[in-house]
Amino acid sequence: MPFSPPCSFRRWSRPSFGHDERLGTLGYYYSSPVAADNRIYIASAEGVVTVIDAGAKLNVLATNKLDGTILATPALVGGNIYVRTESHLYAFGD
Repeated sequence: MPFSPPCSFRRWSRPSFGHDERLGTLGYYYSSPVAADNRIYIASAEGVVTVIDAGAKLNVLATNKLDGTILATPALVGGNIYVRTESHLYAFGD
């Protein structure tokens, strides 16, 4: 089943859910959003990984600040998420 994001990605790559809804994490985004298990993971250059529900309304599930800049797209492998910062490789999962 193809994934259809609930938001529109505008020309300047800032996710937008509506006029009054925002992710709450300002900054630049160089990596691509990734999705798994009805969640979307978005990593900012400031080192913040935001997890949102893939539903029709914006629902921020978690915001995690990591050490260092994130420029790489997170990888989803075998139920884990791998996030590379400028100095570390993080693995989250069961």
